[in-house]
Amino acid sequence: MAARKSCTHMTWAEAKAKSGFGGNNNNKSGKVKPPPIKDHAKLLAAKIVAKHQNNNNNNSGSVNSEENVITGRQAARLARKDKERQEHLDKIRQAEKEQQRLNDIVYPHLLALEKLDELAEQCRNESSSSSNSNSSNDGTGSPNKDPNQWWKEICESKQMQLDELIALEAIYADTNALVVHSMDRMESLQHKLEEWQSDPDDTEKQMAVVHHPPISFTLKRSYEDPQNEDIVAHMLFRIEFLPDYPLHTTPPTIEVIWFTLISKSLTVPSNKPLEGTNMGTLKKDALKQALTQQAQELVGMPSIYEVLDTYLSENVFDFIERSVSPPKKLRRHAPRIFYTLDVVTDGSEYTGHGTLFLSVWKSSPSFLLSSTAAASVPLQNDFNLLNDSTLLARYAVAGVGDALARLCADQRFKVAPTRACFVPTHSNCLDGLSSLFLALHGAGSSSLHVVLPPATSNIDIVEELASITLGSYKRVDIRTCQLQPPKEDELTFPWWKVYEDEFADVHACCCMEQTSDSWSIILLYSIISSNSSLDDEQAVTTTIAILPPNISNIVEVFQKQLSDHTSLPLVRGTAITSISHVVALNPACHRQAVEDLSKDHPLTNFMVTAPQTERMDRGLFIRSQQLARYFYDGIPWAFVATPERTSSYSSPSNKSNANVTILESTTSCIINSKNEDGTITVIDRRKDIADGDLKEEWASTLESLRQFVPRSRPDNDDNEIVLDDMDDSDAGEDDAPIDSVYGLDIPRLLVLGTGCATPSPHRNASSYALIFPGQHFPQIFILDCGEGASAMLLRSCDKTLDWQRHIRGIWISHAHLDHYGGLPCLLRLLYDARVRNNKAGATKNTEPVFKRQRRELNQECCIPWVMAPPKVLRYLDISLDCHNGRLRDTRGIRSNDFRQVFHPRVHNDPTLATIPPPGPWVHFENVPVHHNCCPSYALLLGWRDGSPNMHRYLCYSGDTRPCVALVRACRNAIGRGRSSSLTLIHEATFSDQDMENAEKKKHSTLGEAVQVASDIPASKLLLTHFSQRYVSLDTNDYARSTLPMGLAADGLWLPMN
Repeated sequence: MAARKSCTHMTWAEAKAKSGFGGNNNNKSGKVKPPPIKDHAKLLAAKIVAKHQNNNNNNSGSVNSEENVITGRQAARLARKDKERQEHLDKIRQAEKEQQRLNDIVYPHLLALEKLDELAEQCRNESSSSSNSNSSNDGTGSPNKDPNQWWKEICESKQMQLDELIALEAIYADTNALVVHSMDRMESLQHKLEEWQSDPDDTEKQMAVVHHPPISFTLKRSYEDPQNEDIVAHMLFRIEFLPDYPLHTTPPTIEVIWFTLISKSLTVPSNKPLEGTNMGTLKKDALKQALTQQAQELVGMPSIYEVLDTYLSENVFDFIERSVSPPKKLRRHAPRIFYTLDVVTDGSEYTGHGTLFLSVWKSSPSFLLSSTAAASVPLQNDFNLLNDSTLLARYAVAGVGDALARLCADQRFKVAPTRACFVPTHSNCLDGLSSLFLALHGAGSSSLHVVLPPATSNIDIVEELASITLGSYKRVDIRTCQLQPPKEDELTFPWWKVYEDEFADVHACCCMEQTSDSWSIILLYSIISSNSSLDDEQAVTTTIAILPPNISNIVEVFQKQLSDHTSLPLVRGTAITSISHVVALNPACHRQAVEDLSKDHPLTNFMVTAPQTERMDRGLFIRSQQLARYFYDGIPWAFVATPERTSSYSSPSNKSNANVTILESTTSCIINSKNEDGTITVIDRRKDIADGDLKEEWASTLESLRQFVPRSRPDNDDNEIVLDDMDDSDAGEDDAPIDSVYGLDIPRLLVLGTGCATPSPHRNASSYALIFPGQHFPQIFILDCGEGASAMLLRSCDKTLDWQRHIRGIWISHAHLDHYGGLPCLLRLLYDARVRNNKAGATKNTEPVFKRQRRELNQECCIPWVMAPPKVLRYLDISLDCHNGRLRDTRGIRSNDFRQVFHPRVHNDPTLATIPPPGPWVHFENVPVHHNCCPSYALLLGWRDGSPNMHRYLCYSGDTRPCVALVRACRNAIGRGRSSSLTLIHEATFSDQDMENAEKKKHSTLGEAVQVASDIPASKLLLTHFSQRYVSLDTNDYARSTLPMGLAADGLWLPMN
């Protein structure tokens, strides 16, 4: 009552003022109190600013409390300015480090020229300090001649020596190659000769010339290798004229003081000695003998220029013995520019038409430094040749297919330097573009240039995909260049320049596709390079033509667009005279045509891809193959056997002709260098990836799965997954049904991916397949579909399951790319399978009625429903050129049944309670969960297992923090059935020690997932969505728990009974 009475004596305004709420929260002094700062960053900025102002007030000796009041907006502004100032300072420091790095790199070629000058000056100083008298060369000795006649010939010889030296000075005036040791001695000789010529009979003047010291000088010469202009020999000669030269056979004394053989484009660290860069040794004795012989043949006339310049320029390399190979560090620091065509995937396992990158490297291998050593360097399977070089730029030359991020992680392939992406056709070449956007965004790249064929609609595909993938955080400047279709009256399609930088010029022209009226583009890459560095004169050395898939006639296109050199574009004012390489992306249609073209054009190298769609490619997901084999050896009843161990590889040298190269996954072709037989050098990158051993941490995952998926019978288990090909000839009357043979007599969960957003070589992105046996055919439902899901279905289900015809529905938890990136590829495969099935059925007019009905039923079930957030449905419409799942471009499609690619549905559809998606469901519920992507959902499924009251439930959490709504929904579902069990698939992105990261990124830890399963309670717990920072989580702390718990792995088959 006292409290109530005190309130009655207080007005409403006084209550608000006392409590601090409301707009008039004035204190007694009349000053407005600043609102509390709840944001941590703003609070920290306010503290820093307050401390700064207190220091200033203390220095001034006065404190003004009114000026120290700082609002939250002012604190945020000051914090932003401090951040900008810090970023500016970081850029300055980075520029200083880069400048220091450049200053620490020197050219040994320039150092050699400096050393020539230094040694020449040193020889001059030594000669000047020596005595002017030289009794051995005074010419007083007469070789059985009249002394007066002999002395007269010596005077004439010295006059000729002086004239020759003056002529050499004029010849080498621009290069300062000639250095006279004593100019005073030369002037003295000239003065004495003038006196002797004025009175030749004066013996005293004549003897002054005869006794004059001989003239000596040094000559610096550099000789280029005629076979390789980059290799140069630097030599320093010391020449001394003998008294009777050149009138008699005595040649001048020529001595090689210093020699080195070096590459002009070579760069080394500044602390590396110049002697360590020498690439050869000089045969001095043989050289001296040859020079003496040449000088004797020129008796009576000057011989220095003829011997040291004319003769040695042509023959000096005959006296140089080169090293077998340059030192290893030369490969690392040689600034040669070379190019490789890197095959990330050749299109196998539904990864597009092939993902190829043109890479620009600095510091080439040794075979590019010396043309004579090219044949002796083993290049096959030598991945270190690329490791020793610096990557400058990359270009996606044939689009980007599905599973790009994971393939690059597996191959340690960097896409951050990618400058441009060229898309030859809309089909299958844009599936990995969103992954490329994220990779460039994460690496801090500034821009990306995208070239597209003519559009089929008015939608800006690239801009839309970038907006959906990156959202408002887009920092990459994406520039789109889209070609226009040619006019109808044009006989030949023109070439358009679509890209240009310091390394390459790219032109494109249109061509018509075979199966539809759509347009593709032919891409022509002109490589710009020079002999030494980018600052030198540039020239076109190599041209590469990319032929798109699905073109009607490759021979006709080649003859029309590429063989006629007059129709090819000009590249920086230079005409293209030949096409160096031609890459064909559709070998199914082009293989025989390429064989024919290679015979007619032997100077052009043809390259074709060899995709595998019915078996596993040894060059894809190499470390994932190793891990799958490891799990199969430990738990053969829960995993599928891989065809072979990935450590055995064959050399990628399967060539039908000398100028035909088969492009295989995870290989690189050096396109501006050929072997002696004319073939392209191929570097196999696969073996280097597969040699590593698996870490011991995977043993904990194996042990948890061994206990989680126990084998019901030790031998000949009916549920063991055997997906090998079977021979129908061995089948008998008592054979089991095909569903039972393949382990599909009960519902099963196939784990296709257990990784998180960061690509991993061992774990695919989140994806699962729930497979139900049916009366006529199985029913498959996909839960999340990260990139690479189609390849994992191929590896785990094989063709015998015919999964492309039996997928009925796809459910996506939220709009993060690692949960829906594989959808365009998968839906395109399902649509193509349905079209093929219809064509195959149309030709079988005599098939039995029940088979036709089953085929039609299969066809009807192949139009899947896709339940996803609106953002993902928009992404699918753009990628597949659809509107609400229906094709926009219906040219060539006669039946309305084949215009629908998928049936779109959203999570919050109010009709789900009464009309769930097609399937064997007794319960279908979308449960909203807590994640940093809105909306995010978990999925709760229920189906009958045998009797009507026996229900099985599966709950897939998606990405979430521990959610009360999820626990409540699972409890309610379990309580409806008399005998029910629930399997929980819950994410465990972080370990218990990384709770802070889990709360920040709205994910769950291992302990939180176990707690959610205990709160439900669940019958089983399968942990998934692991961060790539862990090899495997440690579950020893939960070993005493009675809850069956396992760590999911890619390729796991989990029975749901």
